[in-house]
Amino acid sequence: MNKRIIKVAHIVAVGICMLVAVVIARQPTRLDAKHQAVMTKMSALSGVAFDRAYARQMIKDHNKDVALFQREADRGTDSDLKAFAQ
Repeated sequence: MNKRIIKVAHIVAVGICMLVAVVIARQPTRLDAKHQAVMTKMSALSGVAFDRAYARQMIKDHNKDVALFQREADRGTDSDLKAFAQ
């Protein structure tokens, strides 16, 4: 393989690792009140009731994620995030 290609691939990989490290460092160490309420509710359920509540929550979260990606793709100012969202 061409040494230049290997060098570029290495630089890209290092850059991705650095970005991941920054993102991980920004992660909260505990749940906010909204997510803690969901966790408390889900912890009290079992069986079919849990399955249904879990599925509803996953659909709700998925729809929010799609909306966030769309908003970033449409109006994002960070070029890297915007490209990823697209």
